[in-house]
Amino acid sequence: MADYYVLEGSTLNNSVTVAIHIVVPTGSNDANKPWKDVVAELRAAAGSAGTTAVTWLSSADTTKLDDGTLYELSFSFEDDAHASGPERAANLDAAVSVRIAGFVDEFANRFRFYGMERTI
Repeated sequence: MADYYVLEGSTLNNSVTVAIHIVVPTGSNDANKPWKDVVAELRAAAGSAGTTAVTWLSSADTTKLDDGTLYELSFSFEDDAHASGPERAANLDAAVSVRIAGFVDEFANRFRFYGMERTI
């Protein structure tokens, strides 16, 4: 599950900036580190704690970003300026779904062994 927020638009290239909040799956990576801990640690290391692109986001949801139960992903979406409102909404929904699927797979592969410590 995910929510998305349209942040701003540009008439120059008919684009909008979109932030997606993706629910981080339960479970752990191959290093037995919970996915929410991976997200929280990466967010803290990047200095992103307490911040979000969505300026009107509730403090409860900002806390979810910080504790790793939500992940924020932003992208720019360009669409046909001649499409109707419902067509543009459907196109944006589809683009968000594609971004989520790609992100989840990429993130799982990239951080598969994050946090592993071994002594040999």
